[in-house]
Amino acid sequence: MKIEIISWECKGLRCPDMEINLMSGENPAHVALIQMPNGTGKTTILSLIRAALTRELSNWDAEKIKSYRRHGDNNPQGSFTLNLQIDNEFLTFKLMFNFEEGIVDSLPSYSIEDLESKINYYLSQNQHLHEKLEQKEKDLIYANEKVKTDVAELMDKIRKPQLLHLKFRESLIELKDKFDKAELPEKASRQFFIDLCNEKDCICGRELNDEIREIIKQRANLYLSNETAGFLNSLKSDIKRDLLSDDNGTEKSFKNSVDNLQDIKDYQQLIDDEIEYLKQEMINNGNNEVKEWKEELDKKTKEKNRIESELEEIEREPSHRDDQKYYEKTNCLKALKQWLEDEEIKLAEISNTIEMRQKKEILQKILKLAKTKANNNLRESIRNKCNQKLEKILYRDPISISDINHSITLKGQKAASMGQTLSVGYIFLTTLLSEGQHQFPLLVDSPANSIDITVRREIGQIIPSLCKQFIAFTISSEREGFTYTLANNADNIKFLTVFRKTETTKQLEQALPSKGVIDNKNCVIIEGKEYFNNFDLLHY
Repeated sequence: MKIEIISWECKGLRCPDMEINLMSGENPAHVALIQMPNGTGKTTILSLIRAALTRELSNWDAEKIKSYRRHGDNNPQGSFTLNLQIDNEFLTFKLMFNFEEGIVDSLPSYSIEDLESKINYYLSQNQHLHEKLEQKEKDLIYANEKVKTDVAELMDKIRKPQLLHLKFRESLIELKDKFDKAELPEKASRQFFIDLCNEKDCICGRELNDEIREIIKQRANLYLSNETAGFLNSLKSDIKRDLLSDDNGTEKSFKNSVDNLQDIKDYQQLIDDEIEYLKQEMINNGNNEVKEWKEELDKKTKEKNRIESELEEIEREPSHRDDQKYYEKTNCLKALKQWLEDEEIKLAEISNTIEMRQKKEILQKILKLAKTKANNNLRESIRNKCNQKLEKILYRDPISISDINHSITLKGQKAASMGQTLSVGYIFLTTLLSEGQHQFPLLVDSPANSIDITVRREIGQIIPSLCKQFIAFTISSEREGFTYTLANNADNIKFLTVFRKTETTKQLEQALPSKGVIDNKNCVIIEGKEYFNNFDLLHY
């Protein structure tokens, strides 16, 4: 897959209104250098590109959205459009800012988080209904907590069978009476006979010898142990305390708990319905766009719940619900894997291919090991290629990479200078991009600001060979040693200069070239290498 940036356009935002076209003939320029003095909007444009291509918008609050309005302007709206070319197909992303409401729409589609944020913001604007909605949501929180408490209380009572039905209570009382009549466990304690063996005479008065003592010890096992006797005594005490002290309040207590839980569940459902009604009423009072948001949100939420349910079923642990006879009705991956393994063992036994199955398992282990080894070799290959380039570029101040894992580890040092760090970053990114099957643009702000001229020349020479599209926002002080080398090594290069229209830049406006100039309301865009190389705001 090949992704290239074709152009972008800003309107009504804090950066100047501009349309930047990166095409060079029928294809995007291999290298595009966009010279913009500080304060022209480089950081803003980079954040807009990132927001258009990621889910970052869902984390933007109203205050941040409104911060993109140009200072001193009262324009209610603004927009940013990003045009891409993906494998010769065109794709457009558009961010539409509503500064009055503090929301931003994203095309081609909204995420669930975007829709919820937009709807919630709209609902908050109707003060009267919003206050009612807030109160109902507080009531729902109370109802949810009460349901949890009542369920815990009911589960505690379910663990006491005498509370479930009068028959359980009567049966337990009858059990205690039978224990009492049989004088259990007092007369059936094993410890009594064990203690008797230590006496000189039996309770009947006859003298005990070793033979009689051994018989008593053997028969003592027919009687209750201390643990069992203790359990029976505890059971009788519990029955006396919990069942004989109240004639009929127990079953009634359980029934009351069930009724209370049902009441709070009904209340919970009522509040939930009222909240949905208030939201729908507020949406119905709005425009068609809000209704479309709600319909799209409901549709996407339903689809999300369906997918999450299927994933949960796939990832769950096996249970008694899984029946191998009806394997086609089971989506539990672990159960299916276990059944497959069991059947493979049976098949191997039947067909006398146990040895073949063992060989297959060995082969699978080899393949898994090979994958791990390939990843390690790839990491090592990238590390070596990066170090070879770093040795050439930073020959006066050598630095090398010792490991590449979740981050880059430098050999013999924990940190590096700004110039070294930037050089390592360039080399790693360009090497990584050149190794993969997918091609992405590399977009950089101030690409050579912290690098000395010699290193600039080296990096400027290597970037075009390792990157299919390189876009850089530069300032005039970065030109020396960098742009000339880039131009000599790129297939084609596009030079653009952008500056704001202010009192300070009026002299610049009077010295514009005759060709390649786009004069907007609040900025000027000039295409051309000569103007790019001669431009310096401080000279005017």
